[in-house]
Amino acid sequence: MVAKSEISIQLISILLVLALTGVNCSKQAADETTGRTAPLLEGMGDLHFAVTTKNEMAQRFFNQGLALSYAFNHKEAERSFREASRLDPDCAMAYWGIALVLGPNINAAMDNAEIPNAYSAIQKALALAPKATEKEQAFINALSKRYAENPPADRKPLDEAVELEVLGFVHDTQPPPPSLRP
Repeated sequence: MVAKSEISIQLISILLVLALTGVNCSKQAADETTGRTAPLLEGMGDLHFAVTTKNEMAQRFFNQGLALSYAFNHKEAERSFREASRLDPDCAMAYWGIALVLGPNINAAMDNAEIPNAYSAIQKALALAPKATEKEQAFINALSKRYAENPPADRKPLDEAVELEVLGFVHDTQPPPPSLRP
């Protein structure tokens, strides 16, 4: 037989879950009224990667998206990058971020259903790249090697092309570390 205290604990747990669900739903409704596609999260650290935008909130959402991608939370990172692109439709790096997190990563192969979305995002980034800095253009151009409108069944050549592009950029623009100098 279940003791009254166990029933009370279970009831309190259920009520707590229902209450939290209600708070979450009202927060979602508030997000819909602001038009935001992602919340601005607190406690995400101080990562800052300057991108070409005049919109401070777009920069903040880009930074958040990058931090979330580093934490392998790609779905939330995508939402943040999409919010950055909503706030500044001319921010090339917001579309770069979308393409980045829709692609393969160390934990998962690319979802074939995302190929058109990733390709579309990187094409948008490429179209906006002339408005971006040289460094941003290098990131965009490198990632563009990863996606094709009709990619081959074996993605390995596409993924290796990105690595080679990045290594070439670093070699051409950065001095070697002291430990590698003759």
